[in-house]
Amino acid sequence: MAEVSIANVLLVRPECEIAFELHDRQDGRGLKLSLFGGRVDPGDASPLDAIVREIGEETNLSVQPDELICITRLRVPATVSRRGDTLDYHLFGAILPFGPDGTTRLNDLKAIEDGSAREWLTPHVALEDPRLTGVARFVLNTINAVEENAELWQTLFRYSSK
Repeated sequence: MAEVSIANVLLVRPECEIAFELHDRQDGRGLKLSLFGGRVDPGDASPLDAIVREIGEETNLSVQPDELICITRLRVPATVSRRGDTLDYHLFGAILPFGPDGTTRLNDLKAIEDGSAREWLTPHVALEDPRLTGVARFVLNTINAVEENAELWQTLFRYSSK
């Protein structure tokens, strides 16, 4: 088992929903929901640089570092990780504003060539969904359980329409 540095992001749209990637892990467990992001590569200067890169690769959105909120850094135990690695887990949030036409840039997520899809779910609905990956479930439950994060959740999901 190794320690792996991971950066993920909560991409939030004004309907109080988070974007999840829905994909087939091809390991016999069927479709799974996960957060956007991935490993911090050796060429990344920081987890923030990694998540900016990952957002671009996975969604085709161009996000600036100052558009991201650092939510938390967690140590995810190897028992939760699919590969059995301990994760040095960095979670960011992106609240992207409405454009002049009333939509957010999140409405422009690119089509995925590898068969992946997107689903928009509220945190509560995601936690009830059996397709949610163990790491995503651990992270959402951990953030939800920490009382100091109540204000953060309110900030991320404050607006339902503009």
